[in-house]
Amino acid sequence: MFLSYFDEPGDTGFTDSPSTCFVLAGVLVDEGDWLPLIDEMARFRGFLRDTFRIRFSDELKATNLVKCRGPFEHLAPAVAMRVYAMCLKFQAKCGKLRTFAIVIDKEKVLADHKDVRDIAWTYAIQRIERICTKGDGRTPPMKGFAMILPDEGHGDFLKRKIRRHRRHHLVPSGHEDGELLERPARNIIEDPFDRRSHESYFVQLADLNAFAAHRHVAPLKRFGPGMWDLLGDARIEQVNEITRARGGPQGP
Repeated sequence: MFLSYFDEPGDTGFTDSPSTCFVLAGVLVDEGDWLPLIDEMARFRGFLRDTFRIRFSDELKATNLVKCRGPFEHLAPAVAMRVYAMCLKFQAKCGKLRTFAIVIDKEKVLADHKDVRDIAWTYAIQRIERICTKGDGRTPPMKGFAMILPDEGHGDFLKRKIRRHRRHHLVPSGHEDGELLERPARNIIEDPFDRRSHESYFVQLADLNAFAAHRHVAPLKRFGPGMWDLLGDARIEQVNEITRARGGPQGP
């Protein structure tokens, strides 16, 4: 079994929204690696405390880190970006977690009058279920059953959605246009367990990864597309092979 931590920074709005994209990112941890990874995270956070005066209790929130505000106001912009890069590189080096992200252009969704959050979570559930059955591409693979642990605030929306997908869910065929396949999410167990982001290092990593994925598609002057690449082998590349080929929602 593996644990899937998710965060969806930003908002789902279309009018006067600060972002043209909606992003959802997941960080996956195998049950057997959970405690060793917590230990590694603690050592990494100790390094951040000793080197950059970032306390264990300071939430690594992407927008605060990039803008040098809140617990990061004492950092110079270049130093803050160095810390951000270290957080991404840590995930690649530790070798114990996997990550993926879904980036949806809200303007395209608006044209179809669709719910951007519902679309993002639909793709996330499909990807988790596929990893459960097909594995994550590593040897040995991360597969089996999964639990979903999102940032708090999703409430009944996500619980109802996962319960519905568990019983009945159709997905477009990756090979035959117009064909729908029955693919219920039978390997996602229990209802989702909300986690407060300031209490979960893994949700904080998902937040950092989501912002990096967003800027991989829509880069800023101070935050280029290459930051996402610092995640290296921690990324699950194959989760987007079919949707990329079919022109679906982007996933770095």
